[in-house]
Amino acid sequence: LAAAGDALDASLAPALVLRPARAGERLPGARRTIARMLLEARVPRSERARYPVVSAHGEPVALPGIAVAADSCRPSGLVLTLAAT
Repeated sequence: LAAAGDALDASLAPALVLRPARAGERLPGARRTIARMLLEARVPRSERARYPVVSAHGEPVALPGIAVAADSCRPSGLVLTLAAT
């Protein structure tokens, strides 16, 4: 799901939803906005609006391949693999 082997807490699995980011949104505990994280990760501008945010209970918990919210992270938790179809 993200760099450094981060994994989501498996108890979140039933509540996970993929959705686009909202303006000004941040992962819990993050100082930077999701838009800034995407910019720093060099996601092309044309793809940023479509980049998926993993949310649970309406709150963002991860950006696939970029970051996982610290309070949602477990070393031996759930690892998601997203594939384009």
